[in-house]
Amino acid sequence: MLVATAATPMPPGTRSKLSSSWPAPEELEPSETPIWRKPWAIGLFIAVFVGVGWFVGHSQAPDNDVHGTPMSRALRSVGLGGARFSVTIDSDPPGAWIAIDGKDAARRTPSTVELPPGEHQVTLSMPDLGSVQVAVRGQNGQKLKVNEPLHGSLDVTALDPSLPVKVSLDGQPQGWLPAHIAKLPPGLHELQFNGPNMQPWAQQVSVPIRKTATLVARPMMSPATGVVQVQASMNDDNGTAPLNGAAVFIDGEMRGSTPLKLELPRGPHSLRVMYQGESAPVQVIDLPGGNQRFASFQFGLDSDLPPLKLQGSYAMLPAKRVNTISATLDGLSVRDIRESFLHIKAGDGLWRRVEMTVANGPRGAVVSGVFPNNLFDANGRVQWYVSAATTQGDEFYTEMQRSSR
Repeated sequence: MLVATAATPMPPGTRSKLSSSWPAPEELEPSETPIWRKPWAIGLFIAVFVGVGWFVGHSQAPDNDVHGTPMSRALRSVGLGGARFSVTIDSDPPGAWIAIDGKDAARRTPSTVELPPGEHQVTLSMPDLGSVQVAVRGQNGQKLKVNEPLHGSLDVTALDPSLPVKVSLDGQPQGWLPAHIAKLPPGLHELQFNGPNMQPWAQQVSVPIRKTATLVARPMMSPATGVVQVQASMNDDNGTAPLNGAAVFIDGEMRGSTPLKLELPRGPHSLRVMYQGESAPVQVIDLPGGNQRFASFQFGLDSDLPPLKLQGSYAMLPAKRVNTISATLDGLSVRDIRESFLHIKAGDGLWRRVEMTVANGPRGAVVSGVFPNNLFDANGRVQWYVSAATTQGDEFYTEMQRSSR
């Protein structure tokens, strides 16, 4: 039998722990999304960020418009920067600094700049070397070219016109003074001078843009003669002792006996000393003017070094014939010889050298070279000798020779 009981009322605002209740209608409505999470706001932020970066980058990055401002550069990037024409500026030689209408363009040739239509002044310059100006006129969209030569020139004269002086520029022979050298790149150049009875010397000169530099060569003169002192010694079981009375040959001629002191003309000389039929190796001394040199010769020492011997007589070197000079080094091979030269005193008083070839002969190395026919003096005479050097550092010479046509 069921008994009905009355429900006990609960206080207002409380819920039973054993039952749930439906949310109120206003609780079922979704809350509003923050604006920073909305897709269109995110896209706008990214666009603004990229745009600001693009504007800053284009307004600060250098371009070819040397008259541009940050704002004009940015406007030009979207086609609103105004009319322009371009000029490709070059120079010969390149590397000149560019200025437009007096404003430094902070660039060197070759380079391309953009300018407003009209006439402009282009200045090309090199520090301390001068500048050159050229006018350019262009219309919107035009492409122009400017290529300006900047070469200068050089006039070189001798302090004493009666002295023959040869000049070379940056290592390239330019002949006798006076000399005019055209089309030189602006900047520093080195001149080398030499001549008879004078020591070689060098001077530097700065050549400006489109101007002529002048230089007066001042020879470094030295005395025409020097002194050579020749001595010999004998080596035996008792040691080394001075050797007196050995014959001394200077440039192939007997000039006395050891010890010997002689005043000789400045320049190369061959020295040979002979004692009791034995000759010491030939020496060549390049005697400076106003100076003294010593030459010592040893006897009584066994040496396996051969002398450098000329093959044949060369007293006559006919002008209409190919004259080949040959010398031998018996016992040495091609591999032993590092270099060999034919040294010739030309008609102008200057010494020149001609490289000789080295080959194997029946008894050893043979050096040979063709004698130039254009180096004789006005009287048809010439002075010369041959040298050779080994890979071990030994040097060999022939005596000084004198030949005629």
